Amino acid sequence: MDEREFTKALMATLSEAPGDYTSGEALDIEQVASVETYEEAGILTRDAGLVVTMADRTKFQNTIVRA
Repeated sequence: MDEREFTKALMATLSEAPGDYTSGEALDIEQVASVETYEEAGILTRDAGLVVTMADRTKFQNTIVRA
């Protein structure tokens, strides 16, 4: 699995999380409003990654680099 494949898998996980998922962890998956790849979001980089937009419009950029 390369970075782009992992990005797609992570995007699918965040985008299609079950509505009944709840967690005491820092990330409440129900608060994720949208998930885009860097390419879809127009981020000019060669890195793979995701832009996660939360319900309150907070955005997080997640660069995915194979270690």
